[in-house]
Amino acid sequence: MNISRVSGMAMLLVVVLRIAIGWQLFYEGIWKINTLDSPNPWTSAGYLKNSQGPMRNTFRKMAGDPDDLDWLNADKVVAGWKDWQQRFTDHYGLDENQAKRLTYLIDGRKEYAVELTTGVPEEIDLTSINARYRVGKESKDIQVVRYDPEKQRLIASGEARIEPEEKQKLLAPWQDAIAAEEVSSLPDNVQAYIAAIEKLYRDTSELGYAQRVKAMLGGNVELTGNEGQQRIGDIEKYRKQLSEYETQLARVQQDYQYDHLNYRWGEIQGLRSSLVGPIKAMDADLKSDAQKLLSVAQMKRGSVPEPWTALRISDTLTIAGLTILGLLLIFGLF
Repeated sequence: MNISRVSGMAMLLVVVLRIAIGWQLFYEGIWKINTLDSPNPWTSAGYLKNSQGPMRNTFRKMAGDPDDLDWLNADKVVAGWKDWQQRFTDHYGLDENQAKRLTYLIDGRKEYAVELTTGVPEEIDLTSINARYRVGKESKDIQVVRYDPEKQRLIASGEARIEPEEKQKLLAPWQDAIAAEEVSSLPDNVQAYIAAIEKLYRDTSELGYAQRVKAMLGGNVELTGNEGQQRIGDIEKYRKQLSEYETQLARVQQDYQYDHLNYRWGEIQGLRSSLVGPIKAMDADLKSDAQKLLSVAQMKRGSVPEPWTALRISDTLTIAGLTILGLLLIFGLF
């Protein structure tokens, strides 16, 4: 056997293996880089959150919010949106009108107004139609609709939407005509009033994202009904299950105990997804709606840069490490 031929072949195979491994690492790094400008950029959050072993807590902390509890806190969600709003405004250089519309998207309007030059029909006393609105622990009575005679406008508060039963009270004297689709037979001032109330009803149903998330996570029965109450109960259940899981994990000694906990962990993650999913979907909708405010020139500036959190640092180091190590292996420098 020719030893030199064997040695040469071995050297060639080692070089090919090194290049193949280097190419795989380099490709992984480049692929991750290309996703950064996509709607779903790559992140290490998934495997950091699901870390196991003696370094579990260390790696999970790198994810920032490993159990997504911040997504279940309305104040933290809104604070995150406010921070993003500022970065979005600065990055794209929004003009005054765009900035105002973005604020409306998040906060909603302070009030909704509809022009009504004919005044309020004498059959209706707006001051007698009030409603109690509650968000979280706060509640107060608000006049559902008021009329500004100087500006000739019907005005509704932006703090909460007009409910169907309130709309019915506002149109009570003409319900029969409305049901029979005979509004055109009513006096002109009544027709104008009905049209204005209908528009206010539609407008106030479009709450800002901050109002909607506070309603979802604050148990506002008026806005979310029984579903909102159920969600609050599920959030408490999720927190309790997480606490119990961490306590049991600290006591585990046998393999079968790990198997049981893994099953429980799967159930907990299913509950987490059902709770956090709608909030993250709302977050995605907000950012999608905000993109529609931009001009073509503004869109060319790319995505809004994320703040330098521990997770972003981890993602950057992972991507840079894969890409650089891959290149070093390909060129034989490592």
